Amino acid sequence: MGFPNPIKFFHDEVLPTVNQVVNEVVPPGADKAVLGGFKKFMQVAPPFIMPVCPPAAMALATLNKVDPRKFADTKGTTADWGKVVGDWFYERTDRSLGTWDTVSVNGQTYARVRVTDMRYAHDLEQTDNLQGINSDIFKNPPVEGQEWSYYWTAKPEDLLNGDRPYHLDDKPSADGKTHATGGHFNIIQSVLGSYETDVKCVKVDAATGNVTLQYTVTNPTNWQSATRVPGAGGLLPNRPRGLGAGGNMQEVFTWQQTFDSSGRPIGDVKPVG
Repeated sequence: MGFPNPIKFFHDEVLPTVNQVVNEVVPPGADKAVLGGFKKFMQVAPPFIMPVCPPAAMALATLNKVDPRKFADTKGTTADWGKVVGDWFYERTDRSLGTWDTVSVNGQTYARVRVTDMRYAHDLEQTDNLQGINSDIFKNPPVEGQEWSYYWTAKPEDLLNGDRPYHLDDKPSADGKTHATGGHFNIIQSVLGSYETDVKCVKVDAATGNVTLQYTVTNPTNWQSATRVPGAGGLLPNRPRGLGAGGNMQEVFTWQQTFDSSGRPIGDVKPVG
């Protein structure tokens, strides 16, 4: 098949979708300038990208099928996920979100925030992915000290109308992680994209059989991730903070949750320690 004229394609197919996101469905806390900047990038980048990267044209051709409401669907959430995007783009060190330091990831420097606001953990526990992880863990009685590692991968079709069925592999892959895809897509998945979840059984109560699990969700936010096009990779290189908007940032969400022996949660999430 032939590839569309990049300027006409972006003006006719892509920009209307971005306009709808910017003008109608941006949640509180996510500055419109963030998506406005993305809109500007999409206006100027195509003439340089499309001629040398035909797969990008094929992937972006599905954008007119995107349900833009998914980007900012906050129904059922309690945390301000849009603020995470703003903290990344404007390189803010938001103490209300958590504690900050720096960390090296694949040789690159990231500003790391250890999120202490338990509303984010509460929202994560409600996702199809965490529900699927909990079901997987309780297929057999957890043993104190036992550990599990999972990786949920965002797919382009997650943004299309409707939700894909959630799928979790039966066993870990060669990387030691059990991989998952699909499930309900809302602002949480929009902000995080693909992310890793590590779980450890920290206590099994001998008297009641109750199980306490500790979760750590780790997610890097950077330009490669924010501009990733299926088949073409990220369109912009990563950069450390201090060189302009969108310096590398890593979010770490850690919490504990207690369950009865059958895997039913007891109470709400709680901070570690």
